[in-house]
Amino acid sequence: MKKVLKHTDFTLLRLIPTVFLLFILYSDIRDSLQAFNRIETYSFSLFLESFSLIMCFVFLGLASVLRAFKGVEKFSIVSRYAACVLAIIYIVLYIFKEIQTFRTLYPLDYTPSFSNYYSLFTLQKTMYIIALLIVIISCILKDKFFKTKWILTVLCVLSILVALFCNPLYTLINYDDAISFRFLFNSFLFSYCYCAVIITGLSPTKTRKIITRAVVNEEIQNI
Repeated sequence: MKKVLKHTDFTLLRLIPTVFLLFILYSDIRDSLQAFNRIETYSFSLFLESFSLIMCFVFLGLASVLRAFKGVEKFSIVSRYAACVLAIIYIVLYIFKEIQTFRTLYPLDYTPSFSNYYSLFTLQKTMYIIALLIVIISCILKDKFFKTKWILTVLCVLSILVALFCNPLYTLINYDDAISFRFLFNSFLFSYCYCAVIITGLSPTKTRKIITRAVVNEEIQNI
């Protein structure tokens, strides 16, 4: 039974989500190359922004896959730090872009509204930033902060869910029909891979070394 659960965890929560994210990355690169040829205003910073966001979760997925094997823990840590670097790149690009466009997009008399696409777009970007900040903090924290890392992991999952459901929410508000609910269901399936790699990549693990040290310390105290 334990082997079945272990293989199920590896296949459904680690391998398949990571492969799906690689497919999303491939599609994003392909669309960006096409946009460079069709759209004059499409810049490298726009490509780097979407690329760094997806690649951050690809590295988290890779870290979650590597954590399932013994002897490659160092490579898993390197993958998590790579995810941190890409998260920082995305945040820096977002802040720089917001500084440039804040006065243009948000005049003084601007009133946020969920029926307004730019409001939902801003909410989506904000939730992405929160999720990536949590990724950075969780990757830096050690596994001894067990409860804290689990709380951060849950918050990261919730942030990603809100970010990914902004577009379906806008569609449901403005186009209340059956197609929108199908779009909502497809978005739920799309968000599955992100949430899976977050849970398996950021959640703390109690290794044998930690357990062994704890047992040895208890035996020493009892003596």
